[in-house]
Amino acid sequence: MKVAPGGHVQGQFDIKPDAWFFKANRQKSIPFSVLLEFPLQVCGWYSCFMGSAFTNDKELHYRNLDGTAILYEDINQNSGTLTADVWATRTANSAGMLIQSFKFLVTRNSKKVYEGETTFGFFSEEALANQVGLRGVDLYEPDNYEKKNAKTLPFPDCRPELPESGEPEKFNGLIMPAKAYKMLDSIDLFIPDGGPDGLGFVRGSKKVNSQDWFFKAHFYQD
Repeated sequence: MKVAPGGHVQGQFDIKPDAWFFKANRQKSIPFSVLLEFPLQVCGWYSCFMGSAFTNDKELHYRNLDGTAILYEDINQNSGTLTADVWATRTANSAGMLIQSFKFLVTRNSKKVYEGETTFGFFSEEALANQVGLRGVDLYEPDNYEKKNAKTLPFPDCRPELPESGEPEKFNGLIMPAKAYKMLDSIDLFIPDGGPDGLGFVRGSKKVNSQDWFFKAHFYQD
């Protein structure tokens, strides 16, 4: 099977004012990660439609590799229906791996609100097992003086529902996400004047729970 670029597909996303992510993120604007998923999932659907997973006899895993995008306006509870046009722009097959690139345009009532380009890859289990991460990157490690002056801060838990007032629950003046959208457990190191340029350093952590909802909700059986 040969998978080639050049096609075009269109998908739509009806934004519901009572969608779970508005309450979980405590904001009226759509979380960027949700907006990001919309055109990317159209790309994923198109990859499946083209039969990309059948280019190798082995079971392949689908991964988003990179991308650039521009957001032109705030998307919120009242934005209605978004339309994503996706074009397949490049395909490369090498060593059992398939790389595909797309460009996308998201509109609302025919007005451009978001656009960009992105690349996906289909990889075998062996390829994913031998990942080396980012090459040539030296992570900054605070010295003993910085650590001595560092603070550790817990990240508060919030109730999943909004208070009866309808306003987001606040902690010390900050609006915190509820459990479904909380991706941070604690601030392990906070050094206001730390870092290589003295502009500040922060390190946070999250304990990964294999039962978290997003594992089942993302790629099927992956």
